[in-house]
Amino acid sequence: MKKHYLLSILSLGLISSSSAQTACDQGRYANNVYSTVDITSDILYGNNTSNTGTNTNLNLDFYEPNGDTSTARPLIIWAHGGSFIFGTKADGDVVELSNRFTKKGFVCASIDYRLGISFPFNQANATKAVLRAVQDMKAAVRFFYKDRLTTDTYKIDTNQIFIAGSSAGALTAYHYAYLDKECELEGFMSSAEVTALGGLEGNSGNPGYSTKVKGAIGLAGALGSYGWIETGDIPFCATHGTNDGTVPYNRGNVQVLGTPIMLLDGSCMMHEQAEAIGLSHKLYSH
Repeated sequence: MKKHYLLSILSLGLISSSSAQTACDQGRYANNVYSTVDITSDILYGNNTSNTGTNTNLNLDFYEPNGDTSTARPLIIWAHGGSFIFGTKADGDVVELSNRFTKKGFVCASIDYRLGISFPFNQANATKAVLRAVQDMKAAVRFFYKDRLTTDTYKIDTNQIFIAGSSAGALTAYHYAYLDKECELEGFMSSAEVTALGGLEGNSGNPGYSTKVKGAIGLAGALGSYGWIETGDIPFCATHGTNDGTVPYNRGNVQVLGTPIMLLDGSCMMHEQAEAIGLSHKLYSH
């Protein structure tokens, strides 16, 4: 029951934080207007080198309402959890989220991204794992911009692309949204290491296309520093447990396999920063 409740309020928070609802007809985006969902699996959106040096193909599953005739649909791109070590685009939470939002008239993409934290387990190597995931999510966003300008297979309104995730996936979405200067990584990793990984944009595919998004959604997410959230940034919608023992609700260490590995600012700290600068957002604590 708690999961279904959180998914419902997250849906409402997304709608109230965006302008997607202005295009609604007969309750689209606010209510379930479709009963069945079509899924196209294993769409190749890019590739890149893993932390072990292996070339890795990047795939996504695409969810769309059965019978939908709209030619410009808002898109949510979901990233799964799993501490950047395990998990897939077919994990239960991102599958349920994708199905729920698709029945409301959105389309969704659940992505695989490069996993793995190199040894030793420390903040520098964990940060590299986050950056790799962000680079892959950016390639997925570029994939849909490219499609809109070429074959238009997926009928996406590129002015209404949202990035989202659960746990590690939420970290990915938030760092995509608010880590926008390489200097912000000082203290986490060196500039040479950032460059070696491909910079903030990365080389995971579809170069030359936009990575602009409308907003970020996070379930139990956190950010390297709340100060990265600045006036004029995109809004976010978050839900987070106040006693989360893995990803901190306030400031604290993220636990990976029981080991404290990254000091991050959780949803409460992000909320307080957004309040201070007047950034549109929603936080649902539980």
